[in-house]
Amino acid sequence: PTDDSIMANSILPTPNNFGTETRSRTPAPTEVRWALRLLWLSLAISVVQFLFFLPIAIRALPTDPAGRQPMIIGYVITIAGFFLSAYLNIKIAHKKNWARTGKLLLAATSLFFQAMFSPRLTAFQYISVGMAPALNFAALYLLFLTSGRLWFRQPSSRTED
Repeated sequence: PTDDSIMANSILPTPNNFGTETRSRTPAPTEVRWALRLLWLSLAISVVQFLFFLPIAIRALPTDPAGRQPMIIGYVITIAGFFLSAYLNIKIAHKKNWARTGKLLLAATSLFFQAMFSPRLTAFQYISVGMAPALNFAALYLLFLTSGRLWFRQPSSRTED
C-alpha cells in the first residue's frame, strides 16, 4: 500500500469545536476520493482554458466603454466562479453535504451558460470545452448516485463550516 492509501484509510482523531471530547472521523470512500480528483482536474482544465483564450478575448474587446464593461464583468464572474468551485471542492472533502449540492447547482449553471454562449462551435471545440463539464458531472455521479452518497449521510465529527 502507498502512503496515500494508508493516510486515506486511517481514522484520525479530531477535536470537536469545544475541545471537550475527541471523536473519530470516517474516512472518505473511494468514490468520494475519485470524485474529488475529477473535480480538481475539471477546475484545472477550466482555468487553463480560460488563461489560454484570455489574450484572444482581450484583443476582441470592444473599444467603447459601454461594450467593454459587460465582457469585463463576465471575466470577473468567471474568475469568481473558479474560486467558488475550489472552495466547494475543499468543503466536499470536509464532508459538507451543502457543498455537494452547491457543486451540482454550480455545474448545472455553468453548463447552461456554456451552451447559451457557445452556439457556433465546431465539433472539436465542443469536445474541448466539454471536457471540464463532463468531468464535473462524472464526479457528481460519484457523489450523488453511488455509495459515496452514504458518506455524506453519516454524522460528521466536524461542525464548523
